[in-house]
Amino acid sequence: MVMAGTVEGVVLGMAQAYALRTALPAVGTAEWVRATAGGAAVAWTVGALPVVLGDHVFTWHPAVLVALGLVLLAAMGWFQWRVLRRHVRGAGWWVPATAGAWLVALAVFTGVTTPLWQEGQPGWLVAVIGLAGGALMAATVAALTGLAVLRLRTRAGHGPGRAPGGPDATRRAGVPS
Repeated sequence: MVMAGTVEGVVLGMAQAYALRTALPAVGTAEWVRATAGGAAVAWTVGALPVVLGDHVFTWHPAVLVALGLVLLAAMGWFQWRVLRRHVRGAGWWVPATAGAWLVALAVFTGVTTPLWQEGQPGWLVAVIGLAGGALMAATVAALTGLAVLRLRTRAGHGPGRAPGGPDATRRAGVPS
């Protein structure tokens, strides 16, 4: 599961890096993909604990469960922030923005799939429902983090009507010359 989640992180990181090329050109594709894959690996590791350890996990102290939930939600944003902080001032809010986006997306997935999944359904229907829920989850994360990137773009000096490149784009993005 963790390996599959890491591959998912690579694919997501590549898609996000492609979108960032225009919005924040100083952010390198390879470093963004590595950060996203690392965050996904951590999130999937935490998310896999109930599968690997069984219901015993839910007997742990509530503070531990809350901490694990926060790690799961913040991992990807934290890894990505480590890249963004070198290019955009005030990038720290990226962590709660992405955690919030994933939380909303998980709620969308649950809200769509839970009422549709029924006992005894054929496997193909379960898969179709899961894929539809996953697509809606991905679209939700993309839309919400896209809004966050627009805010980062403004902080990097690429506000509305400004070209993302130019001779002083790296300086505005907080990268020393």
